[in-house]
Amino acid sequence: MLRDKKGVTLGLLVVAIILMFIIFGVTMSAGTDLIRNSEKNRLMTNLYLIRSRAATLLEDYLFDGTNESLEKLGEQATSAQVSEVGFNEESSCEYIYCVWNESKLAEQGIDTENVASTESFIIQYNITKDTVDVASTKGYETEDSIIYILSELEEN
Repeated sequence: MLRDKKGVTLGLLVVAIILMFIIFGVTMSAGTDLIRNSEKNRLMTNLYLIRSRAATLLEDYLFDGTNESLEKLGEQATSAQVSEVGFNEESSCEYIYCVWNESKLAEQGIDTENVASTESFIIQYNITKDTVDVASTKGYETEDSIIYILSELEEN
């Protein structure tokens, strides 16, 4: 005769634990992706703001062409800083490379709350094409490389 068995069997308990691990794994993966995307979006937002302000300064420089407006573009970047972020430093005179640090960002009215204290930005001014590109010294780390330049981040 069969009697009514009440309670949880060992097999049911194992299945429940396995399901919990699967749900936990999916949740952690989704959370990690959200954090990585928020880091990329934060960096891209900062780079867009800086590029916009730098483009305005470039327009001012191209309009009056004075040394005063040239100084407003930023402090001259070294060759090491330019190559560190992946810009191909051209020997021609069509590019001007400048560094913006936290104090330059504040001077330009850009909120530095979302900028790391050790992070600076390299601005590439193309004075013949009237274009600006920006790179972060911190960059965005992908699975196989680190992307520093805004135009390369936009491609990803």
